[in-house]
Amino acid sequence: MSQKIFIASDHAGYELKNTLVESLNDKGFEVVDKGPEEYQKGDDYPEYIIDAAEAVRDEEDSLGLVLGHSGQGEALAANKVDGVRAAVYYGGKPEVTELSRKHNDANILSLGAGFIDDEEAKREVLKWLETDFTGAERHRRRLKEISLYENRKKPQVLPALLASNQKELDRELEKVLEYSDIFHVDVQDGEFVENDSLDFDFDLPGYQRYEAHLMVEKPLNWIKENLNEFERFNFHIEAADNPESVISYLKDNDKEVGVVLNPETDLSEISSVIHEVDVVQFMTVKPGSYGSDFHREVINKITEAKRKHPEISVEVDGHVTPENIEELSEAGADLFVSGSYVQESDNPGQAVRTLEEKIEDK
Repeated sequence: MSQKIFIASDHAGYELKNTLVESLNDKGFEVVDKGPEEYQKGDDYPEYIIDAAEAVRDEEDSLGLVLGHSGQGEALAANKVDGVRAAVYYGGKPEVTELSRKHNDANILSLGAGFIDDEEAKREVLKWLETDFTGAERHRRRLKEISLYENRKKPQVLPALLASNQKELDRELEKVLEYSDIFHVDVQDGEFVENDSLDFDFDLPGYQRYEAHLMVEKPLNWIKENLNEFERFNFHIEAADNPESVISYLKDNDKEVGVVLNPETDLSEISSVIHEVDVVQFMTVKPGSYGSDFHREVINKITEAKRKHPEISVEVDGHVTPENIEELSEAGADLFVSGSYVQESDNPGQAVRTLEEKIEDK
């Protein structure tokens, strides 16, 4: 048995922590003690607990134990770390520890050292460590919803890039390169939409982040040819015969996934995949047809999506300006793609800042 266990405590859990370290080492576990190294009555536990929680997050297949008087504060601290699912046990019904693994895939157990003795603690910890997550679909679905909420994108403006050759791409990048850290690149194949863009052997500066908006008939083919150029790929649900295969391929290659809806596409079209993607992108204009009308009805669709799925990140693309960005933000949008407003401005940097100030004030 060589599973790695990270452990930490406050002063109230210090003695039980040392007891568990010895007991688990004797049983063949690899235990990493994150502190404190010495008993300190007035210590501040968050630094030790967060250190242990970050270690669990970063070490695949590891688990963690944190200890305090009741275990409540320690669980609160651990759960602030993305990817951590800390459950509390301080006596009572022993099945709580087992269920936290079976149903919740808890990766940290927080123990109330002031309420349980050494033998109970050793018994419940060992049972917890030896219990596996059932993997039942309903439990996976619920954990996925929590994870999506946890990892929602912070409000951000993404300058859009549209180019038919490298010279145009360089010119558009030069205008906005210093004003954002992620850029929205439009890809058009002349089939899914009437125009084409990025249909050349393009070169993107490697020190920036990019998402590709794929307005193409066969998104998976294009993704496979350009996988290493982008951090996130947003594909149209209307263009994918098998969206699950696109999502699976991207996830298997550690890429973020976005699914895109045209203005007229009903939200129900993505119901089967909405919890499998990182971003839902709503088009407020007809894709590939620049200068087309803004579809105000999409605002209601964004509101509906956020009401039903508050955990998802919503991206909006099409005619995003200072006049409507606040309304879009209030509807639930988190990410805002702006093309012509920024690119055609005499001062693109100021244009980006103006949009950012509008959403920062919300």
